[in-house]
Amino acid sequence: MDNKIEPAIDTEIRVLAEIARDQPEVNQSNVANRVNITPQAVSKIVKNLIEKGFLKQEESNYLITKEGVDRLTREFNKIEDFCKDIRENVIEEYETVIAIADTEINAGDRIGLVMDNGVLKAIGDNQVGAEGYAVTSASKGEELRVEDISGIVDFDLGKVKLIKVPLPEDGGSNFLEDLDIIEDSEKYGWDLIAAVGSPGLAATNKIGLEPDLYFGVHKGVVDAAIKGLNVLVLGLEEDIRDIKEELDKYKIETQIITN
Repeated sequence: MDNKIEPAIDTEIRVLAEIARDQPEVNQSNVANRVNITPQAVSKIVKNLIEKGFLKQEESNYLITKEGVDRLTREFNKIEDFCKDIRENVIEEYETVIAIADTEINAGDRIGLVMDNGVLKAIGDNQVGAEGYAVTSASKGEELRVEDISGIVDFDLGKVKLIKVPLPEDGGSNFLEDLDIIEDSEKYGWDLIAAVGSPGLAATNKIGLEPDLYFGVHKGVVDAAIKGLNVLVLGLEEDIRDIKEELDKYKIETQIITN
């Protein structure tokens, strides 16, 4: 490793990485300086890492174990995925975007950008959170490219209700008969209904709801919630768990319903 670990990374992981960098002759004071904690704190973390099986001590030397390498790999893969997502879906997206014209727009116009029901729209009023210049002309309802964007598009994150559908041998979608999901859908105005796999589809059929998302649900639910849509999701426990983990990364409000 040539680059220092950034402070945003968990302290225990940073200590483990720095020890891997210096092994086998590890100076805990040097590790403490690089991680910006006290030598006493490093000593305590090292003890914990040994107890967890991520480090082993041979006389006065410390060596990272296979389990420790696996832990580092998992953690840095998560960070790489997060950075890639931010780079591709936040930074690059807002350097230049394609939006739907909400009115007649000419190339060179200074326009505003708003999120409307999950759709990025260009409006004539530039006194909003985000604004930019139209690269192309467009009539209402047509697409146009916008560049030189400044500010932030104003919108709230959506909410997601996750309903765990039991396995068929445990009753399957029959447990939904005791839930007022249709009334709930009307009350909270879910923008999208998502069915994960056959169990999710059977569940929506059982309660008379037509799913808007069936393929690519995991990514679709996260994308929709990020763009301010409220989503109702039905699927098996493992699918619900995976979706919630992704939603938690973006601090999206969720509620889980189980039998």
